[in-house]
Amino acid sequence: MCEEKEFTLLVRRRGSVKQRLTLFQRYLVELITASESENFVVEEECALELESRLNAALSLMSDYEEIQLQIELTVSESEIEKQFQDRSGFQSQYYSCTSKGKRLLNSFRENLKDEIEYNRVRELKLCLNCLKSGHFVTRCRIKALCNKCNGKHNTLLHHEAIEQGENSKGSDAVVTLSSFSSNMVLLSTVSLEVLDKTGKPRLIRAVLDCGSQSSYVTSNLVKQLGLPETPIEIKMVGLSCTSTKIESKSQVTVRSRHNNFSTSISCLVIPEITNQLPEFSFNLSQVEIPQHLRLADPQFNKASRVDMLIGADIFWNLLCAAQINLGSNKPVLQKTKFGWIVSGPLGVGGQEKFTHCNLSVENDLQRQVCKLWEIENEFSEIRKFSKEEQMCEDHFTKTARQDQDGRFVVSIPLKSCVSLLGESKNRAIRQFQQLEHKFANNIEFKNMYVDFMEEYERMGHMTKVNDKVQIECAYYLPHHGVLRESSETTKLRVVYNASSPTTTGYSFNDLQMVGPTIQSDLITIILRFRQHTYVACADIEKMYRQVLVEERERSLQRIVWRSDTSLPISTFNLNTVTYGTASAPFLAIRCLFELAKLYENECPEVVNIIRHDMYVDDVITGSDSLESLQQNCVGLLNILERGQFFLRKWISNSEKVLEGIDKSRWSSSSKGFGKEEEEKSKTLGLMWLPQSDQLSYDINIAKISRMPVKELMGDVSIYAQ
Repeated sequence: MCEEKEFTLLVRRRGSVKQRLTLFQRYLVELITASESENFVVEEECALELESRLNAALSLMSDYEEIQLQIELTVSESEIEKQFQDRSGFQSQYYSCTSKGKRLLNSFRENLKDEIEYNRVRELKLCLNCLKSGHFVTRCRIKALCNKCNGKHNTLLHHEAIEQGENSKGSDAVVTLSSFSSNMVLLSTVSLEVLDKTGKPRLIRAVLDCGSQSSYVTSNLVKQLGLPETPIEIKMVGLSCTSTKIESKSQVTVRSRHNNFSTSISCLVIPEITNQLPEFSFNLSQVEIPQHLRLADPQFNKASRVDMLIGADIFWNLLCAAQINLGSNKPVLQKTKFGWIVSGPLGVGGQEKFTHCNLSVENDLQRQVCKLWEIENEFSEIRKFSKEEQMCEDHFTKTARQDQDGRFVVSIPLKSCVSLLGESKNRAIRQFQQLEHKFANNIEFKNMYVDFMEEYERMGHMTKVNDKVQIECAYYLPHHGVLRESSETTKLRVVYNASSPTTTGYSFNDLQMVGPTIQSDLITIILRFRQHTYVACADIEKMYRQVLVEERERSLQRIVWRSDTSLPISTFNLNTVTYGTASAPFLAIRCLFELAKLYENECPEVVNIIRHDMYVDDVITGSDSLESLQQNCVGLLNILERGQFFLRKWISNSEKVLEGIDKSRWSSSSKGFGKEEEEKSKTLGLMWLPQSDQLSYDINIAKISRMPVKELMGDVSIYAQ
């Protein structure tokens, strides 16, 4: 009864944390909706309130983790999956809310930075020219002008929006708007810098168009910049199904004139984008644009050449939260990373005799065929890594090695300094004491846990250390056990939580590079698996723990442990790649690929299995030839053992396939060949009947006549978000 009350209290505390996150989410939705209205103005008080609420929301994850871990240690094995679903749901909601909050706060700060000087002058009712009170700029007697543009405002308040607003001179050809005979609509133009082949910037004009699937650049600009072109064959389809053949593309680097934003855009090369935009120049005084805004194109009112079109492939990533509507039948101002763009109707007549529509759709037969073959030929292998992924790959290449037994020794790829970590031992001890409380109520669970940890130490995968010895940095990982009744070998797995925050708010996982995904995706492997006449499956025994971590880094993988409460709590270093750390999957899988690289000339077919027929530690391979598959299985066994990776639980749809493999390594399902009742085997989350070669799902729907309070509270808490 006491345990049930404790569980109910934990669920209530967790519900309180989730309710606080939901309240922040509602506040965020209301604020985003308000910020999108035409009359919304960012105020400093609004930004400060958002920052305060965001900081409070950021602390909810650590509160939730602490409570959720206690709940997971309390519930039974049948309920643990529901708790994992609850954890996943909360994390999804948390990261979605906090990331939106951060983006909105950054947008507010940018607006305030642009507007604070101008607004301050307005609030104090000062003259824009001499910055003195008692009169406005129209009655200012000071003849001094802006040193940058000769406009009638103080140089301290100068930026390009003011320059254009006050100094639109009549030397250019200007058409009077009132003489226009039809409505004129402005398209979104930007003035930006592009880099030539030597890296020198050049100012050009581009149009933003979300109606185009691709981005485009003129062939003339590509030649002037000296950029390389890649031959392609694409049909561009526009309105009325008119098509244009495109024969090349080029990579163009663009950057903003107002901030540090830059990006590289893959552009299709065409002779011309469009006619001059706008069709005719007009007087800027007809458009009441706030003078303090930095326009993306200060010359948007003057007819000029356009050399680039930025399409929907990047358009939406350029938009910021702020928007200003100038009124009915007037343009809209939208903030972007290039500055404020002006687009929409001018509310007056124009001399335009045709309309612009930059809609373009790619009809790329070559690209579609390539996608068809990607699954079969694994083109995903040569996909480009992100900057961080490439850094992680380079780090592995430079630091990974094999010891005298062939076992891999790796260095943990860090993207930030370990000095960011604070104190973590006290939290780990508190959670371990909660684990011991569960031991006291479940002796069988405790015995399995003790057996697991003793085996861990016996195999040399963890080492007892003296934590009083001063070292540069140490991180303690909380741990708990997960029962898996369906497992043939390990019924209990100890899971380490490297996402547990230290006193500085950083966790060990926060400092690590995750690394790229280098194995085939799950659906590709399963589809290929179904193509073969003969198939075989196995998995690597304790794959992560077969890879050692450099000794100097093992203090970052510390745990506290004792087998009985009568003993003092001891500190251990985990010596191998640890399940629960962010880089663990990449490091272990990358070692397999390195092993394949070492023997690609000796055993090309086996190497192909390592690269294409493995998903984490599971091998799922096959062949239409019985002899070929027999040889590949034995060869795979031998190659992996050279790196101290040991295959076990072998199973096949033909007993003859496994004849060359010791029966002690067979799965229990394989030992049941010939029995009337066929045993199921679990493969990549599916149930496989090997003799009949059928895949199925295993679903257990329990009939409950009376649901215990604990289970009911657990179910309710999952959906109370």
